[in-house]
Amino acid sequence: MLSYHLDERHPLTAVWVPVLCAAAMAVDAVAALATAWLYDRHGPRVLVGLPVLTAGVVALGFTNTVAIAVAGSLVWGAAMGLQGSALRATV
Repeated sequence: MLSYHLDERHPLTAVWVPVLCAAAMAVDAVAALATAWLYDRHGPRVLVGLPVLTAGVVALGFTNTVAIAVAGSLVWGAAMGLQGSALRATV
């Protein structure tokens, strides 16, 4: 959804959308490792930040400003990392 928005509204050219997606996946990997480490020490309390990150994706990612949209995409990667490690462990 974010990549479609970035391509259609033209804050990024189509060439840069996959690069941004790769950067978001790198943030996902780092966030998953950090969240797993925190989950081992503090338990499910680390999930408190998930709604904040999710709201940040919507607030930042769907703008027409390149820097803010990039930040939103990277926040999306962080939210995916949090979901990928701690949320599954909690369930």
